[in-house]
Amino acid sequence: MLARAYLWIVGLAYAGLGLFCLFRPLRAAESVGFDLVTRSARIEFATFYGGGMLALAAVFLTGAAAKRWTDAVCLFALGFHLLLAFVRGFWALALHPDQSSTVTYLILEIILAAGAAVVLRPFWKRLLA
Repeated sequence: MLARAYLWIVGLAYAGLGLFCLFRPLRAAESVGFDLVTRSARIEFATFYGGGMLALAAVFLTGAAAKRWTDAVCLFALGFHLLLAFVRGFWALALHPDQSSTVTYLILEIILAAGAAVVLRPFWKRLLA
């Protein structure tokens, strides 16, 4: 139950972010420090970030709606957010970001990974039993 609630929240958040990137690419890009100078850059941003976030939302919402997929999608969420946090953290340490959004997203990714680990507790118990 908790795992499915987690996936609904994460899925809806990614859907909102995806729609923002898809329909307001300039504003979305500016919020993270991207400068989309050309029309082609706007198309790529809207496609990759908007479309990509909507695809992730579909995965998370599928796990929320279909109980048989919940554990697998939570495992995906754990790995995905851990990897994002690791890469963002590595580059933040190496390059010292000039935007606070970098650190904000790092913290959010750590929270999302921790949330996935917590809601997977029953899965870990079954796995190790």
